Formats: sequence, C-alpha cells, structure tokens
Amino acid sequence: MLTKLGETDLACLCAQRGYDFAEQAGEHTVLLSLTRSVAHVLLSAGRCADAAELVSDVSSSARFIGDGSSRAHVSVLGTLQLTGAMAAARSRNRALTEKFLSRAGGAAHLLGRDDNLLWTAFGPTNVALHRVSTALELGDFQLAAEIGPKVDPHLLPVERQVRHQLEMARVHHKLDERRSAIGLILEAERIAPEHVHHHPLSRGLVVDWLRCSKRMPGDELTGLARRLNLV
Repeated sequence: MLTKLGETDLACLCAQRGYDFAEQAGEHTVLLSLTRSVAHVLLSAGRCADAAELVSDVSSSARFIGDGSSRAHVSVLGTLQLTGAMAAARSRNRALTEKFLSRAGGAAHLLGRDDNLLWTAFGPTNVALHRVSTALELGDFQLAAEIGPKVDPHLLPVERQVRHQLEMARVHHKLDERRSAIGLILEAERIAPEHVHHHPLSRGLVVDWLRCSKRMPGDELTGLARRLNLV
C-alpha cells in the first residue's frame, strides 16, 4: 500500500522490519514474500535492474519447488518470479523477462488453479496478466492488445481485476485509442473507486491526456480528472 502511495522510504523500512522478524522466526516462505515487497519498493524507486537482480539472487538460493513444497510456498515463489518479470521488462531485458515468466508458469502449473495464498493471487490467470503487462513494458503493444482481452481476471481479487483494466487502458492509450482507454478506467472506477483514484497508472494516463489535449477535454475526462483531484 505504501509503494502505491509513493511512500517508498517508509515502505522499505516496513519491509525490512518484517524481513528481520521473519528471519528470526525461520519463516522461509514469509521471507520470500517480504523479498517481493522489497523488489516492489525498488521498482517504485525506478531501480528496475536492482529489483531484477534481487529476485534472481533470491530465487536461485530459495528452497527448490518439489512435491514437499506447500502450496503457499509455491505461490509466493511463483509470484516473486512475476515481480522479477516486471523488473526485467522495465529494464528491457527480454531474455530475463521470459525466464521469469517461464518459472512462474511452471509454479502455476504445479498449483493447477488460481488461489490467493498469503495474498499472492497467484495462479495461471495472474501469469497471463503479467504476460500482458510485460509485453506492454517491452513496447509490444499489438501483442498486449491481442492477448489482453483473452484473460478473464474475475476470479481474482478486485485489486488484480482493476490492475488488468488499467493495464489495458495503457494498451489502448499507446494505440491512440483514447476513448476506449477512458472507458476502461471508468469501468475500473465503478469496481474500486478508491483504488483507481490513487493508482499511479490511472493518474498518469489522465495527466497525459489533460496535457496533450488540443481542445477542451470532454465531460468524461473532466469528471474523471476532478474525482482524481487533478484539476
């Protein structure tokens, strides 16, 4: 939550304290989860390569996923790979991005279904969502536009549903389809207004549209900007 609000320093402090407690307790699965939190903080601070390196280092030393692994451990290790994939994609490292996605896909296949163990929302659907997100980060807008509508996130927590809507809004924005992009944000707002009002993705898109408008924005965009406290 703190990273989404831009409080990266405080988020890093919270993650580090949690990491220390989990280490003292010998909670290896929780340690992996907190590593993901640290990686998210690095991403929020723009340190994408550092985040990817952190995930790579921790993944290589993490307990191997096998028949004896708990579903929670598989979920956490799998979702950590998704964080690594986003970090690698933002670093424009295609090979590493695919490596992380492949690892995540293997973990999702082992689980066999979507789940939300330790608040990961991890499973085959979340891997598919990240394939859309990483394609967008790598500039493969047509690919994201092709595979995005095929993903059905409705069985996932609302946060993941809304994130997918915002990612697809980014796709339409990149393809100069502003009306469709605004429609997706408005749809996401109906599902989770507070989330959309404070999320950097929605706020960034609306700011771009306001700055680039050569004429007065329409009522939909103006109303959305007001609800986001941007005007």
